[in-house]
Amino acid sequence: MNLELWRTNSKIPDNLVDSHVSEIKKSVLPFRNMWSTFELLGKKKSPDLIFAEYYESILDVVVSDFGIKSRVDKLSFNYWTQVYGNKARHSEHDHLSGATLFSWVHFIRPTKEKCFCFLDDERRPYFPEQNAGDFIVFPEWALHTVKPNTSGEERVVIAGNVNYGMMNRPDGENTVICKITKCLNDTLVIQQESIGNAKHWKKQIQWDNPLN
Repeated sequence: MNLELWRTNSKIPDNLVDSHVSEIKKSVLPFRNMWSTFELLGKKKSPDLIFAEYYESILDVVVSDFGIKSRVDKLSFNYWTQVYGNKARHSEHDHLSGATLFSWVHFIRPTKEKCFCFLDDERRPYFPEQNAGDFIVFPEWALHTVKPNTSGEERVVIAGNVNYGMMNRPDGENTVICKITKCLNDTLVIQQESIGNAKHWKKQIQWDNPLN
């Protein structure tokens, strides 16, 4: 059950990884021996911002290879780092939001034992290749989990999503509109609508890149 849509390998230098992990541990508190910058999404103080141009260049190739770069308006992406200490894990989940085109994970410093896996309906795992530098793209609805880290070493990954504000169909009809509103309690309200006159609605869509 291979749910990979796209794959490449791009390694981040060890010294940069070391400094990044150090900054993360200064910025967030661990939960069950895992440090995550997910809570810093959209904040200018996030240590992850140093990789913005790096991931933008990779994801630009992805959307081009998928044939959607010229069809999507208000394209944006977000990402976060996860540092797994001893026995740290991540319960099964997906990235489905209604505004996401696809999701991805970059295995920055994986352990010898594979921890990341996809799950089918019967919760049977499928472990993709996850060597240092492996970057894989998968459907946002794909159920996945991270098994406990029993390696005795820290495991580091960066994961993210690519989101859209509008998808143009080739015939100019039935354009899909996606609008997200962030409420005061940080709840995201997602509105989708299919229309025929895309130009009229383009002026009414607001989409803030979480990296700004």
